[in-house]
Amino acid sequence: SKAIAEVLGIVKDTAPQEVLDLISGTDPTTVTTHCTYIRDPFTENELWKPASGPITLVGDAAHPMRPVGQGTSMAMEDAAELACCITEFGLTEEALRKYEERRIPRCTLVAQSAQKAAVESYNNHEDTGKFELSPIPHYLRVKNFSKDMSFDDWLFDISFPSLSSL
Repeated sequence: SKAIAEVLGIVKDTAPQEVLDLISGTDPTTVTTHCTYIRDPFTENELWKPASGPITLVGDAAHPMRPVGQGTSMAMEDAAELACCITEFGLTEEALRKYEERRIPRCTLVAQSAQKAAVESYNNHEDTGKFELSPIPHYLRVKNFSKDMSFDDWLFDISFPSLSSL
C-alpha cells in the first residue's frame, strides 16, 4: 500500500531490520491514513481571533497545532487560565475576553515553535530559517519573566494559583 511504502521510505535509514520487516509485513487492509489540520501560525492572519459574545474557544478549537508535544499542554493551560479568569471576573464576557487576551500571544508562539519543529523533524527539505518566531510575550503565569529568557524557561516555568486562593 502507499501508506506502508511511505512509512518505509521515512524510516528505512534509521530503523532496525526487525522494524522494517514488521512494517513490510503489515496487512495493507488494516492501515488507514488521516490528515492533520492546523492553522499556519506564520501567516499575517491571527492564529486565534477573539470571539464576541458569551463564547470562547479552548484547545484545538482555538489553536490546532502540529502533534509534536505541546497541543495537550496548551489545552490544559487554557482550562486553567479560563478557570482563573472566571474566578477573577465571574462568568462574564469580560472573563472570556481577558482569557483570550492572556492566551492568544502564548499559544501563537507555541504553535509557531511546533510548526518549525515539525518541519525540521519531518525533514521536508524546507529552509526552517524562514520561520521567524514571534518575540516571547509576557504571560502573567511565567515565573521570573524576562524578555530575554529562553523559550524553554518561558514555556515550562509557569505556575497557576490555586483556585481556592483567589
